[in-house]
Amino acid sequence: FKTEPLTVFDPGTELNVPLVDLGKAVVCNVMDGEEAIAQLIEGYEAGGESVEPMRIDRRALHAAVVITALRKLVFLHKNADKETPAARIKALQAYFAAHESLLED
Repeated sequence: FKTEPLTVFDPGTELNVPLVDLGKAVVCNVMDGEEAIAQLIEGYEAGGESVEPMRIDRRALHAAVVITALRKLVFLHKNADKETPAARIKALQAYFAAHESLLED
């Protein structure tokens, strides 16, 4: 699609690995809280008409969230004085604190 900005529709996630998409979705929705994140995970696990159900490895998901958050860190850091980026940073810190045990071993 030639739109400004570029719009990509990917209902079957053929353009990306579903786990990476889910990691991005968690980062984008982290301010909505754990319940919203749980619903995202349930949706990916359940699948749909054009998407196969999949089992989500929580450690791999957490790694995808960390990678996505690190990639957004430059933007968030540059805008940390603004309300929304600062709130997202705090929400991500809370998410990481709650899930850091997934990276232990």
